[in-house]
Amino acid sequence: MEEIWIRLIVSIGCGILGGIANLLNNEESFVMPRIFKDSNGNSRLLPGFLKELILGAIAGPLLAFPMNETLPWFNLITMSLIGGMGGSSILTALASRQLNRLKAEIEIEMNCFDVILDGPDSFPVNTANAKRSNERQCVLFTRKEMEEYSQLQESLGNASSTVEARSYRNQMKKMMNNAKNRVGGI
Repeated sequence: MEEIWIRLIVSIGCGILGGIANLLNNEESFVMPRIFKDSNGNSRLLPGFLKELILGAIAGPLLAFPMNETLPWFNLITMSLIGGMGGSSILTALASRQLNRLKAEIEIEMNCFDVILDGPDSFPVNTANAKRSNERQCVLFTRKEMEEYSQLQESLGNASSTVEARSYRNQMKKMMNNAKNRVGGI
């Protein structure tokens, strides 16, 4: 157990060193942190070179730690240094991978439904064709609901965070559940 903490500390330290290497590779080099007032009068902190050090300290362990216990020390140090040098790029890639995985799960979840347009201004619904196996469920949408659902699908495709994607999924599920209740005997 103690070795895990030592590995974590070494990984964070190497991530910081990777952040320093990234700064040395950057033309701006070491920009000092400073506080300024924005247009609304709020105090803001520009982290300067500290940003790269903090991102390196986070990205170094994130890159190396999934394999922490099986990695030899040399590989742990190397991966942590590389993680620190990549900093924000690695964190962005990890977040993007997680978001894409969630979007794929939502798409699979929503593909379990057959959406049929219902209402006086819609196409006639053939209930014989609307019956589905246990794997798929039939829902009836009004034109307005169909437009809203399409907008949610588009918004989901453009979501930039997992929180945003989950919010769209919850709204879509709520619409599906409301529409399922109208299906009745189908």
